[in-house]
Amino acid sequence: MQTLRFVGAVLAAAVALPAHAAIIAFDSGTPVTNPTNQTGFERFTQVSNPANVPYVEDGIAVTFVSTSGIAQVSSFLPRTGDDNFQIGGAGDYVRIRMTNGSLIDGIHWWARGRSNQAIYWQALRGGNLVQANHFSAFGSDDLYRAFGLLVTSPGQQFDELRLVTVRDGTPFAPNNSSSFFLDDLFIHAIDPPTAVPEPGAWALMVAGFGLAGAGLRHRRFRGMRPGAL
Repeated sequence: MQTLRFVGAVLAAAVALPAHAAIIAFDSGTPVTNPTNQTGFERFTQVSNPANVPYVEDGIAVTFVSTSGIAQVSSFLPRTGDDNFQIGGAGDYVRIRMTNGSLIDGIHWWARGRSNQAIYWQALRGGNLVQANHFSAFGSDDLYRAFGLLVTSPGQQFDELRLVTVRDGTPFAPNNSSSFFLDDLFIHAIDPPTAVPEPGAWALMVAGFGLAGAGLRHRRFRGMRPGAL
């Protein structure tokens, strides 16, 4: 797949992060210029989605992981098209994954939420945290804003992204009360790298090949007739 391309004007919108950060967060930008997958939440066959049930479109699964909240594909105030994805109530987070297990190395989306509330995010791989941070707070309830993440270090791609806003409670905790709209999600995904055996595994394989070879030579020797040499 082609390398992600983005212009300097977009880089200027990136949130300031430590130099060692593997993922750059864009507070107002669209870093994915060659998406492999995208969703505008326009599948009318899934108009209503309860919490903990994924909405799936174009290989992207979006789920509101919640204890008592609701999630739905709604025609109320979409950014584009007819629908958006909105969540509300007590819940942990919105989870974004690729249905085929691909890794994400670039993603951006549009969201709107309550004034002075911020989107907190966590990028994970295999259930382990890769990086976490938050964007600056929404300035108006009436405006959608673009948000994005771009992987800058090899091997730091993630397979799960969690998003949440905080109205009352703690980010990514069941006691949190969250509410926001999500629309027009774009992802650049790559296939997971082929697993490379650890040194110990290599040693076991080499030993196994040696034993197999020795067994073959032993059988050949026993099968030889006297005087054949």
